[in-house]
Amino acid sequence: MEFSIKSKDNVYPCEVTIDEDNGRYMIRNTDSSGEIFNTPEELVL
Repeated sequence: MEFSIKSKDNVYPCEVTIDEDNGRYMIRNTDSSGEIFNTPEELVL
């Protein structure tokens, strides 16, 4: 499941990827930096 969140600061949206089947939880910020998490709990914190 992927979500795109529009930002007032940039043309590009933030993207959140939640892939429970493969254990991938990622956030990509508007500046294309991001983080990868191992569990959904880490993503929320």
